[in-house]
Amino acid sequence: MPDALDQIRFAKITALAGVDASVEGNRLLADPVFLPIYDEASRLDLAIAIHIANGSPWLSDLYNHPVR
Repeated sequence: MPDALDQIRFAKITALAGVDASVEGNRLLADPVFLPIYDEASRLDLAIAIHIANGSPWLSDLYNHPVR
């Protein structure tokens, strides 16, 4: 997480327009582990861009589960 936050700060000073977010492993976007990224993006006034086509097998299985 510290490296990700450093990258967001560096990118801000080099004209980044937003932060890309997607499912990581089996963690959905609402997982609290991502809160520091969302907080830093908000503090730096950066948009969050949601990438929905990451090809995660776990997420594909979740979407295709018979009980939705």
